[in-house]
Amino acid sequence: MSDEENDDEWFFDILGNDVRRKIIQLLSRGPTSMKQFTDAVNVSRQAILKQLEQMRSKGLVEARDMELEEDEKRKGPPARVYNLTKFFKVEYEVNPSFTEPLITKLFLLPGDVTEDKATQEDPNAKYPVDMRQCFQDLAKLDEDIQGLQVKHRELYQKKVDLINRLKARIDDSFEEDEEKEILLYMLAHPARSLEGMLLSELASVVPMRRDFLEAVLASLQKHGYIEKKGERYRIKQKV
Repeated sequence: MSDEENDDEWFFDILGNDVRRKIIQLLSRGPTSMKQFTDAVNVSRQAILKQLEQMRSKGLVEARDMELEEDEKRKGPPARVYNLTKFFKVEYEVNPSFTEPLITKLFLLPGDVTEDKATQEDPNAKYPVDMRQCFQDLAKLDEDIQGLQVKHRELYQKKVDLINRLKARIDDSFEEDEEKEILLYMLAHPARSLEGMLLSELASVVPMRRDFLEAVLASLQKHGYIEKKGERYRIKQKV
């Protein structure tokens, strides 16, 4: 597994927790104090500190002592503020056919939020500019972007059509919601469904007892929708 894939894995793990997502949303607005966290996130201070520490261990967040005026200083440990150390961008898709938002793109961008401003390029610096070439580049970029948007719409429509076709087949095949719920979860994660999902993964997202979940999976196997390969359940080739 490449370093880039490892980065993706830990980042998806960070995003997989509701408290950590709220913390990142606050941090995206700038340095945040513990009081600001506790006011905005409806969990205990200890729970917030635990999540911050996990993100610090991954290098996504850093902490520093808050600078106070002399008359604001108090006894005890200094107050701390937290801020992001990396730029990132996430794109995700919401669809009625999905049981949860589907992350479609993850970008860990080069650079550091805390990078010394002295090392950044001065946007006001004077240097020769070929205006015509810049405008030609902009026109070409606009053309390329428009082409990508058209392609995106075409691909998205194909995806929606295929999802609706599979969902209709699932609805026709099962009356019970449990089988549908598992198949819809697998439908939202096609690559992992082809590779195979562990029972523990399915148990973590489907709210049912483990023994009942195993019975539902057995029903799906009986109907030919999935097969068990080793310890993993995967979509079968033909139904």
